[in-house]
Amino acid sequence: MEKAMNKTACNKKLVCISAVLFALFVIFTILAKVCDVGPIGAGGGAVGFSHINSAFNARFPQSRLCYKITQYLGYACVLVAAMNAMVALFDLIRTKSLKKMDRTYLATMVLYAAVVCFYVFFEIVVINVRPTEPEASYPSSHTMLAICVLYSQTILFRRVERGILVKKALTVLCWIAMFSMAALRLLSGVHWLTDIMGAVLLSASLLTCYRAFTD
Repeated sequence: MEKAMNKTACNKKLVCISAVLFALFVIFTILAKVCDVGPIGAGGGAVGFSHINSAFNARFPQSRLCYKITQYLGYACVLVAAMNAMVALFDLIRTKSLKKMDRTYLATMVLYAAVVCFYVFFEIVVINVRPTEPEASYPSSHTMLAICVLYSQTILFRRVERGILVKKALTVLCWIAMFSMAALRLLSGVHWLTDIMGAVLLSASLLTCYRAFTD
């Protein structure tokens, strides 16, 4: 009983932390839209925090290699998400009820749906335009995809009882890929510094809530 109460209290704490992180993301997004706006984007597009973003972008000119690597990492993340979606679908067919579905896979599918919804929202509500093309840039969808999909995959790995060494190696690989996506997406020159920061903040909010329902 005491263990269950402690777990409930921990989950509530995680939900509160998630709400705080999301509030910070909203504030940061508003600031990115109205603070120090300058025509530094492609085609003279307006970009917030223009002095910080332009100074950082000037230090790292566009790298096609970094861009290509992040593209392939993105494809890998989509493949991982598709495989998990298939497993979740088979589990739903087997149980014939959302209530009887594996809770971790159900939470993972909700996480994926949230990522897609935010992607669509920020394609419509444009905060920044890219340094290289006049299209939506904030937050970095590749960064958000990698962090959310790969972190949730590390949680799913914990459910596997066999192959501990392989599981640990794959978990480390996921963490490396997460950090690599954020760093290389920034170094590729196709995103502003604030695009990456916004993606990390939003991902942290979503994943903290995700942990509350999968612990």
